[in-house]
Amino acid sequence: MGRSELTFISGGARSGKSAWAEHLVLTQAEHPVYLATASVTDAEMEARISKHREDRNSRFRLIEEQTDLIKALPKQGAVLLDCLTIWTANLLYQQHNSEHDVIDAVTALLDEARRRELMLTIVSNDVNESVLPRAEEVHRYVRVLEAAHRQLVKRADHVYQVQAGMPVCWKGSPL
Repeated sequence: MGRSELTFISGGARSGKSAWAEHLVLTQAEHPVYLATASVTDAEMEARISKHREDRNSRFRLIEEQTDLIKALPKQGAVLLDCLTIWTANLLYQQHNSEHDVIDAVTALLDEARRRELMLTIVSNDVNESVLPRAEEVHRYVRVLEAAHRQLVKRADHVYQVQAGMPVCWKGSPL
């Protein structure tokens, strides 16, 4: 039997959260799964994804999946999901899911990770820490993402927020 452990890591854009999450997950397994949710949308994103593939190739077993994360989960081991922010957008805007359906998908993912006894680390962006544009769709997205964050915080064994590369432990014993 493995052990189930859920770690949630949030932080602002370019805060160092992904690098810190990678370091953490590499202490849990020799070749953990890196579950990437981004897709190529323009030349800049293509270059970023290409660089990430190169950087992580030798250390992680990379799985790229934009929507069906349960299908992409391994049967065992350590998994780094990067990132919830993009997955939420994919579910809302590529698949046209309702807010309720997105939260149900997060719940199902967490339930399946526990069932498989995975060591799952989820990275997400703090997007609500500045003044938001007036656009209703922005508010809808933030509302769904923050509901997912609250669910993760409630169910996680460890919760961190990374600022300027420094992780702050908000829940659980520091790893």
